[in-house]
Amino acid sequence: MPRRLTLLLTVILFVAPVTAPAQVYDAPSFRPPDSEQGVGFYAISLAPGDDLGEDVAALATWRMPGSDLDLGLRAGAGDVGGDLALLGGLEVEQGLVSVGDDAPVSVAWTSGMGVGTVPDRNTARIRVPAGITLGREIQMEGYALLPYAHPRLAVDFFVREDPPGGAGDEADLNFDLDLGADVVFDEGWRLRFGVTLGSSEAVGFGVGL
Repeated sequence: MPRRLTLLLTVILFVAPVTAPAQVYDAPSFRPPDSEQGVGFYAISLAPGDDLGEDVAALATWRMPGSDLDLGLRAGAGDVGGDLALLGGLEVEQGLVSVGDDAPVSVAWTSGMGVGTVPDRNTARIRVPAGITLGREIQMEGYALLPYAHPRLAVDFFVREDPPGGAGDEADLNFDLDLGADVVFDEGWRLRFGVTLGSSEAVGFGVGL
């Protein structure tokens, strides 16, 4: 693997902030601006920091391009502070600009809706994100590298029992930025790496088939 690819993947995996709220269904998003299809399987850390083994989850995605909109589903389960966390949601994506003589990068808009919950804590986080994803595929020998950025705003509805001295249900407008890279092989499958920065923080990797 070329040195520049190794360096990029190392940065993506280890340059992550130190704390993060859990229960975020779309972090990392693993959503470059292309019309991928099929299934994906991932390992993610919902609260990366000094120990990437904390607050881990397994995630699966399924995406089917349509004539007008690319639709997808995601679902996962993991451990947050010793409690079971469940994640799931619907994804929507549509291309706006394709790489060409007048466009240095491809751009798509993204949206969806999902929920993350820790049942034993009686908490849930319902999220409605909207943003754009932009990137460009770089052809290598035997594979292609697709780095991308996915900024988005999200309305988060927090549903929980009132903690002592604290608020219960509330809604916030938050900003997240995903930085990712897909290594796309000629056979059609891809290795995927992603980091989420902002109000939510996560790091993950996996494979798309």
